[in-house]
Amino acid sequence: MYIRVFVLAAMLALLTSWTFADAQPAADALKQVNDIVATIDVANPTTCDSAEEALVKGGEALLPAIQAVLVEKQAALQAAESGEQTRQLGNVPLLQTQIDVLDRAVTRLIWKINPPQLIQEWAKVQVNTEIVLPRPMRLVDARVARTFPNVLFYVVRFRQFPVARMIPAPLSANNVFVVGQDGKVQQLIDTKGLETYYKANLHLTIEHGDMGALGRHIKDSLYSWLRIAQEFVQDGMLSFT
Repeated sequence: MYIRVFVLAAMLALLTSWTFADAQPAADALKQVNDIVATIDVANPTTCDSAEEALVKGGEALLPAIQAVLVEKQAALQAAESGEQTRQLGNVPLLQTQIDVLDRAVTRLIWKINPPQLIQEWAKVQVNTEIVLPRPMRLVDARVARTFPNVLFYVVRFRQFPVARMIPAPLSANNVFVVGQDGKVQQLIDTKGLETYYKANLHLTIEHGDMGALGRHIKDSLYSWLRIAQEFVQDGMLSFT
């Protein structure tokens, strides 16, 4: 029986995850971005790094084009993930990788920080030795972003099948890293830690007597808890509803 591969980026459109520039991307800029993205090879991680650096090197002038291609790839991924179990999924890993690279470039250009690099530096200090982490993947979800607009969530998952890997403390098989705009990194490995984070950072208030907005915020907050908490038991091959 086919087990649907759970794709972090396919939850909701990226359009609501980032504030898009009003400027329409020029044709030459779109071609430049697409040419860079075309160099990405799923089997060769160095191509992901080089493509990301090339996109960032283009600077803010290239940002509208990067965002436009990001939305295009997201739509293609959602189309590939929809339909019957007999659908063709051969291009899903490539689309997922392209989205990850584009999203990293957008993050660096808008937030002026490099979260995966910050996570790697955090791990080096905490483990007190050199360690190569699995590639951090951003948890892309509009409702999570609305609940916590000033941080980004990244998942670092160590593969446990077919052979479990020894993981040095304080790392766990499933790690959720919270990266703030100030570059601060915080690790979550279970719902107890998530509860502590919620108590410290979730602030539900009524603005100008708007009970409707408060209700929406409460629903988003509950949804976000469920969305983040599933990563603590995810093995990369599960779907949640």
